[in-house]
Amino acid sequence: MALKPLWRLIAGFIWFQVQRICVGILESIVLFLNGTRKKIRENNDIYARSARISSVQKWTLFDPWSAYNSTWNLMTWHEGFVHPEYVLKDEVSLYCMTDEEAWFVEAPEGVEGCHWFRMEPLPSYKTQRHARRNVSTANTIYIPWLRLTKGISLRRLYLASTSLVAAAVETATQGQVFLSRTGLYAVVLLLAVLSLTTTNNLYDDERGDSPHNFSTASVGSTFSRVESGVLFREKPLVLWTSDFHIATIRDIQDLMKPMGVSFIDRSLTPRCHFHDNCANSSNLKVITRSNGLNLEAPLIDEFYNVYKDDPLIKTVDAFVCYHPTAMCQLYKPFDKSLVVMASTRFELGRFEPDRWQQWIDDLIEIAADPKSFVGANNEYDANYIQYFTGLKVPVIPSYCGYTEASYNPIKPGFLTFAGRNPPSYHHKFFRKEYEATFRRRNSSEDLQFKHFRSVYNTFEFQDLANHQGVIFVPYQVSIMTIFELYRMNIPLFFPSFPLLCEWQSEYLVVKERTFHAFRFKERSRRSELPPHPSQTHIPDPNDDYDMDSIRYWFQFADFYKGLPHIIHFDSVDDLFDKLLSTNLTAVSTRMKAFNIKAKKDISAQWREVLLKIAKHSPNHPM
Repeated sequence: MALKPLWRLIAGFIWFQVQRICVGILESIVLFLNGTRKKIRENNDIYARSARISSVQKWTLFDPWSAYNSTWNLMTWHEGFVHPEYVLKDEVSLYCMTDEEAWFVEAPEGVEGCHWFRMEPLPSYKTQRHARRNVSTANTIYIPWLRLTKGISLRRLYLASTSLVAAAVETATQGQVFLSRTGLYAVVLLLAVLSLTTTNNLYDDERGDSPHNFSTASVGSTFSRVESGVLFREKPLVLWTSDFHIATIRDIQDLMKPMGVSFIDRSLTPRCHFHDNCANSSNLKVITRSNGLNLEAPLIDEFYNVYKDDPLIKTVDAFVCYHPTAMCQLYKPFDKSLVVMASTRFELGRFEPDRWQQWIDDLIEIAADPKSFVGANNEYDANYIQYFTGLKVPVIPSYCGYTEASYNPIKPGFLTFAGRNPPSYHHKFFRKEYEATFRRRNSSEDLQFKHFRSVYNTFEFQDLANHQGVIFVPYQVSIMTIFELYRMNIPLFFPSFPLLCEWQSEYLVVKERTFHAFRFKERSRRSELPPHPSQTHIPDPNDDYDMDSIRYWFQFADFYKGLPHIIHFDSVDDLFDKLLSTNLTAVSTRMKAFNIKAKKDISAQWREVLLKIAKHSPNHPM
C-alpha cells in the first residue's frame, strides 16, 4: 500500500508527458496538411541566423508559470513564420506564459525560463506584476493570447487541464484518491482539441487580423518590433531612390533587404560604377547627374508627366531622399510615401532663399503626411532642420554594416583622415603640427604621419581595419566615413570639443559645416533665412565668426554625441600620449559591444518606418 502513491506519481508523470506528445503530434499533422512544414523547409534561413532557446531552457515539471517550448508549440507558426524563439540573435529569448499573455525575455544562456524573474510561487496576476517590475530594464516582448469564441483565455484552458494532473499527483503523494483514467483521457482530448483549434486560428490570422500579430504586438522597454525576420515575404516593399551619395543608400539596402525590401536604385553619384547601379538614359528619364541636384521646377512637372502612368513607378511604395533631401520635391506629385533623411544640411541644392523657403514649406507638409517620414542620420542635422522649420525629427543613425570588416591591428602605425585629400588645408595645417611634435618627442617610426590617401590609392575596408587606429581632423560634423570606421570597431582619435572650437575659430577647420564656406571658400556670416519663430533663442548655425554659435552647434557633431568610446585629445602632445598609452584592444571591444546594440536599435527604428509605409501603400506589401 505504501507504494501506491509512488506508482500514482509515476503514472501521473507518464500521462503528463503523453499530453505533451499528443499535442505535438496532432499539431504537427495540421502543420503538415496545411503546407506550413514545406514553407518552413523552404525558408529555413531566417531561423539559422538566430539563437535557439530550446537547447538552453529547461522544463520545470508542473510549474504553472513556465511552459514546454519547442519549434512546434502553440505559438510557433503565425504570420511571417517568425517565432519569438528566434527573435534575439545575441542573447537567448526565454519563453514564459501567464493567464493572459506570453513573455519573451532577453536573458543569458543557462537561465531557466520564468524563474529568471520569479523568486517564489505566486498567483498569475502577482507573477505578471512581479515579472514586469523585474524585467523593466530588459528587452521584453509581451503578446496577448488568442481567445476562443466565448472569450475564454486559451492559456487559462491549458493551465486548467495541466493543473488537473499536477493536483492529482500532489494528492497522490498524500495517499488520497488519484485522478481517474477517464479524467486523464479527457485532459488529453482537451489539449488535442485546443491544439487543432489554435493552429486553425493562427492560420486564419494570416488574413491580417491576428490579435497577436508580431507586427502590432505590445512591447517592453526597448523593443518596438520583432527583432529579426522578414517583414515582407510574400510581396516585397519597394523603395525608389536616386541619390547623390553612394554610402547612404548602400547602408539602408544592407539593413532592409533582409527584411524583404526591394530597391529601384538609380544612383546619380559619380561612384555608382563601383556598384553597378548608375542612372542612365535608358533607366532614368528627365533627371541626370547635371540637373538633378539643382532641380528646377519645370523638371518636376516633366518628370511627373513622363512617369505618372509608368508600370514600374506604380510598383513603388515609397521614394527615399537622403542626399539631397530636396530630391523629394521631384516625387511629391505622385502622392506616395516619402522618406526624407538628412545626412547633411537640408538646403543642399536649394541655396537661393526663395527656393530654400519653398523646400521648407514642402518639408513641413511632408512631415504632416501620415504616410511619410522625415528624419536625419545625425543629431546635428536633426537640430538644424528644427532651427529652420520648427520640426523635431527623429534621428536614425547610419549603421554601415556593409563594410564587413573588423579591427585586426596587424599593421603598424595609425592612419590620418585630415581633409578629403592630402593637398587639403586640413592636411597641411595638421601635418605641420604633428610632424613638429613627432621630431621634438623623438617618437618611433610607428607614429609617423600617414594620410590614408597617401597610403592607399584604392583599398578594401579591411585594409583600414588592419591599422592600429585612425586619427581624425574633421572637415564636417557628420560624414559616412565616421560611421564606417566606427562600425569596424577601429579606435578613433578626434580633437576634444574645446580644441576643435579653437581650431574652427582660428583655422576654419570644419569648413564643410556650412555650404557658404564650402562653396565660396570663406567664412559664413549668417544664414540666408531667419529661424523658425520657436528657435529665435538658438545661435545662428551658419555664423562662422560667433564662438557661441560654434560651441552650441559643435556639441551635436557625431564624434561628440551618439558614438561613445571615441578618444579625444586636447593638443597634439596629448594625442601622442594617448596613442602610446591607450589600450586599443579594450577600446575596440567596447565599440563592438555598442555596435551590436546599435544595430538592434537602428533596425527597430527602420522597421517602424517600413511598417508605416506598408500600412498606407495601395500595393499592400506583405
